[in-house]
Amino acid sequence: MCSSDLINPTMKLTSSIFASMLVLGLTTEVQAAALGNVWLLGDSVTQGRGFDADTNIANEWGYRYELWKTLNTNGDTFDFVSAGTPTSNGFDEDNRYYGPSGATLPEPGFDRDHEGRAGWSTSDVLNNGDSSNGNINHWLGTTPVTGFTSVTPDTTFIFLGLNDIISTNDGGGNAHGTATDIVNRLNSIVSKVDAADGANGQIFVGTLYDYDFAEYSQFSSQRSAADQEALVDGVNALLNDGTTLNTTATLVDLTTGFDWNTFTNDGLHPGDVGAQFVASKFYDAATASGPTAVPVPAAVWLFGSALLGAQFVASKFYDAATASG
Repeated sequence: MCSSDLINPTMKLTSSIFASMLVLGLTTEVQAAALGNVWLLGDSVTQGRGFDADTNIANEWGYRYELWKTLNTNGDTFDFVSAGTPTSNGFDEDNRYYGPSGATLPEPGFDRDHEGRAGWSTSDVLNNGDSSNGNINHWLGTTPVTGFTSVTPDTTFIFLGLNDIISTNDGGGNAHGTATDIVNRLNSIVSKVDAADGANGQIFVGTLYDYDFAEYSQFSSQRSAADQEALVDGVNALLNDGTTLNTTATLVDLTTGFDWNTFTNDGLHPGDVGAQFVASKFYDAATASGPTAVPVPAAVWLFGSALLGAQFVASKFYDAATASG
C-alpha cells in the first residue's frame, strides 16, 4: 500500500469523527448560570486594598474582578449589588469603598458594587454603629436608614472571620472571643441574609485559609501567631463538621490548596493568583448548585474541541498505520 492510499483514509476518518462530534455538540448543552442579584459580603479580601506603599503592589478589587470576568466570559446572568452607589472616584456619598480613589477600572463595564469592609469582623458586620457604613440590618433593609439602598440578594458570597482571628476586639471594643463565637456570628449573618434574599436564594460561605500569622501578630491589639493559627483551625473544624454551619448556607473550601506564600502579596490579602483561586472556588460552587442553572446551545462552544479531538484520534491511527509498514 502506498502512502497516498493512507492519506485519504486518514482524511476520511478525520471528517467522519469530526462530523459525529459536531452532531453531538448540537445536542449538548453548556450550563450558564442565572445568579440574579449577587451580593459580595466580606472584609478587605472582598473590598480590595488599593495601592500598598510598603509592597509597591496594587490589589484594587479583591477577588471581585476575577469573579466578574468569569461570570461574563461564561455568559452567566448576574448583577453585583450593594447598599451604596459607586461613583467615579471610587467612593460613594457615604464614603463606602468601591476601589482606590481615582483608580482606572480594570476594564469598561466592571461592576464595582459589593459589601466589603476592610478591617471588619463578623461582629462589626452585625453590630457596627457607624452611620456612614451601617451594618447588615441597614444593608438588608431590616432596619432602614437614610442613605442606604436595601439589597435583595439572590446569590450571596460570604468571606468573613479573618479579622475576628487577628484582632482581639471589634471596632466597638467587643471581644471577638472563641472559634465557637465566630461561627455563631457567621450563622447569625447567614440567617439574616436568608430572611431577606430571594425565593431561590443561595448563600455560600468560604472557609478560612492560612496566612502569615507571625506578620499579623506584632501589635498589642492582635492575638499571638499561635492563637491565630489555632483559631483558624478551630473555625474551619466547626464549619466542616456538617452540623454547626447554618443549613441554608453552602460551605466553600478556600483552605485546601491556598498557599499564602504564592497567593498573597503581603501574607494575607490575595494577589492576582489568589484572587483567581478564591473567585474560581466561589464560582464553581454557585454554578454547581443547580437551581439557577439554565441551558444554552453549545454547538459553537464544542466546534474547536471537536476539531482538535478528531485530528488527535486520526493522527494516532495514521501514525500507527504508517509505522507498522
